[in-house]
Amino acid sequence: MNDSDRQPRIVTFPPGGPLKQSRIDPRRYVATRLVAELADAWKECAETASLSPGTVSRQSSVVRSVGKFLTADADRFLTLSGDGADVARRLHDWESAMVAEFPPPSVRAKDLGMELRNQVARYLQSNGIPGGVLADWANGQVLDGRPWQELPLDEFSNDERLQLEQTCRQIVRDTEDRLARGDALLREGHDPRIHGWNRVENVLWALRNVPYEDAFHVHLAGSRRQLDPLEIDRMSGVWRAAARIKAPPLLTAVGAFLAPDAEYLLAIRVLLHLQTGWSPEESARLCREDIEFGVESVRVRATKARAQRIRWHTLASPRDQPWGWKAGDLLRRAAHAMRHAHALTPDQPLFWVTGCRSVRDRLDHEYPHYVVREHHFGKLNTLKNLIERHSLSISQPHDMRRLRKTVKSARAALLGTLAGAAGDDHTVEVFRDHYAQTTTVHTIAAQTVLRAQQKVLQRASQGPTFVAATAAQVAESPTDPELAEIAATVAAETPTEQELTIAACRDPYDAPFMDKGSLCHASPSMCLQCRNAIVFRDHLPRLIAYREALDAIENNTPPRVFSEMYGQQRVNIDAIVAEFPPEQIEAARRADIHLHRPLGQRAEQ
Repeated sequence: MNDSDRQPRIVTFPPGGPLKQSRIDPRRYVATRLVAELADAWKECAETASLSPGTVSRQSSVVRSVGKFLTADADRFLTLSGDGADVARRLHDWESAMVAEFPPPSVRAKDLGMELRNQVARYLQSNGIPGGVLADWANGQVLDGRPWQELPLDEFSNDERLQLEQTCRQIVRDTEDRLARGDALLREGHDPRIHGWNRVENVLWALRNVPYEDAFHVHLAGSRRQLDPLEIDRMSGVWRAAARIKAPPLLTAVGAFLAPDAEYLLAIRVLLHLQTGWSPEESARLCREDIEFGVESVRVRATKARAQRIRWHTLASPRDQPWGWKAGDLLRRAAHAMRHAHALTPDQPLFWVTGCRSVRDRLDHEYPHYVVREHHFGKLNTLKNLIERHSLSISQPHDMRRLRKTVKSARAALLGTLAGAAGDDHTVEVFRDHYAQTTTVHTIAAQTVLRAQQKVLQRASQGPTFVAATAAQVAESPTDPELAEIAATVAAETPTEQELTIAACRDPYDAPFMDKGSLCHASPSMCLQCRNAIVFRDHLPRLIAYREALDAIENNTPPRVFSEMYGQQRVNIDAIVAEFPPEQIEAARRADIHLHRPLGQRAEQ
């Protein structure tokens, strides 16, 4: 292994992001050759797979973790180009250590094991190394055998949602009031090179309109500075961390009047997600060209990474102020608050822009201690930070994805369907294992199933009883005296009584449609939905006649109304008639039977 093989592997990221580069230096580790080979696979993947800087950086940490673990003298001879048995054994030792270091519920050990296997497999494939022990190890299962799933995220409760909404709205109001005072100061300000650096409005005017020169330093941070940053902070009302000991630089304090801070941008995003139900990545990487401000609406092009698609959203919002709290209004508020920051950064594509105290790539014309840059929502500006700073009572985890779950739950509660919870996520990926429904959606789904089951049970319990024999035959049976008595009554019916009924009744004084103890007057309209009804073979001609009457009613009744009033009766009739042979049905259809029905039912025909 020569010196060139030991040189650091470096991946440089595009300018403008929070990460400048990622590197792996094999010379820092005992297993130099193995680390160098893994680093080659890592770099090749980073340069050919169009990975994000965060993913590339995370993958490099896996290689460095292996290098830090392999400290034995024999590890210096490890190589992926050998027989592989020793390498596989040492990688197994490393993975065992990771499993012990990251116990449940963490899935970090599983992630590390999967990533290292991918890098080993990539190196073997790129270098044409045939299958062997290492190939088997790379294609095998990770040592951590637990399911590769975290606990599903649930929605915020309604109280938590209101807390977030009220807090973020207050942040937006306070910031916009401060920027409005900054606009007034800008109108009053003049060129400080002529009118002096002793007034806040003049320094603010220079920060907005004049490129920085070295001669300004003495007035801003040197012996000739005349303004107190603490006084300016009290004037602006900007929040500073309680742990801060020193006063902020002058331009940092003055810049609070020029552009919104990072917390304002996060508050706008939280409110936007509570309105739209977007995924976090759909708003985090918005570019200025993705947003089109119209007269009555705002069009937004949002990229949904998981579904691998781009969606255009049209959000209603008037062009002129005052703006409310709808999604389109929030984007107009943000654009208005960042108008000076956008003007100072015309070449930067991202929509979210804020002032930074320090950056690595400050240009000569930019002021020290206040540089306007694109904002990336990293670890220092998260929902968790916002909740902790304002002491909100919000359940953990403090994850932006729970905002999306909250909106889905609200949709499900409003529409009462699971489709309402899914919204416009009409892709197969959404309904895979990773799509965990919220507690509210599960509850609504359970209630829907219970209501359907209850309806079926009620209908089943309220239907008539069919006896597959004639009334005369049942009347002679001694096994059921009560049924025999009812059957004898049916067998003795006169032609007039036959016109008034389509079924026998167990107890006309205990109808489910009327008060207990009162005589039922729902015959024959509700007999086929009554638990007291008993149908014998003698009733077949009357059932056929009643079925034809229902068909006539259906022709003059809206489908929903007919289904609600007579649908179950017709289902019960069809189920009973199906018990008879076709020749008996035809004979009953030819019989001249007349049924006496209520006037209201006859009027529906």
